[in-house]
Amino acid sequence: MTVGGVSYDVVVLVRDPLAGMGVRFLLSDVRRIRSLTMCAQVQDLLAGPLPGATGQGRPAVAVLGVDVPAGDLRRVCDRWPTLVVTSATAMSTALAAVRCGARSVVVAAATDPVEMRLALDTVASGGVHLGRGLQWAPAAVVHPAPPRGDAATAEAPRLPALAPREVQTLRLIARGLTHAQAARELGLTAATVDTYVKRIRVKLAVGNKAELTRRAIEFGYVPAGVAAGS
Repeated sequence: MTVGGVSYDVVVLVRDPLAGMGVRFLLSDVRRIRSLTMCAQVQDLLAGPLPGATGQGRPAVAVLGVDVPAGDLRRVCDRWPTLVVTSATAMSTALAAVRCGARSVVVAAATDPVEMRLALDTVASGGVHLGRGLQWAPAAVVHPAPPRGDAATAEAPRLPALAPREVQTLRLIARGLTHAQAARELGLTAATVDTYVKRIRVKLAVGNKAELTRRAIEFGYVPAGVAAGS
């Protein structure tokens, strides 16, 4: 079985031998891996060329089993589609890695070989995958103390920070397009749009499309006149 007609190579950054065994176990069910290269230092990963990861018609995926500085992570992501294995469950940690260019973030404690296979196949084929176990902890709404003598008034909820692609996706979905139609409009895969919508629902704290559209209008992402059902 292959992705896009070819299998792919994997380069892994992990320092601790025991953690390396854990990563190997997670990779054990991925039949599409052609070669596996283990590195202990980020410098080794970036020094290259590494076996089977030259980029000459042989797609490769980097798997980071350790935390690396944002600058190094960007350099790795510039070289290979990258999957980050993290012990943190905060969605903010995952989104920070995505902003550096990572295509997938999975939580070590919530990942099994099947999940890893899905994540690697998605990354190798150009998609985005956020693994199980990630949790969104929305920031508390701040209610500043009112001026003396005035009645206390609550501050309006903060505007959720949506990425540009998420805003584009939200506008299309709110107009009534299906995920597949939105994917065609944006030139993305349906799986990527599904991921975007999942993130948007978490950020806007909604559970269905009607609530999604209402919140999109409320926060000004979508004019009421162009929303589905308006």
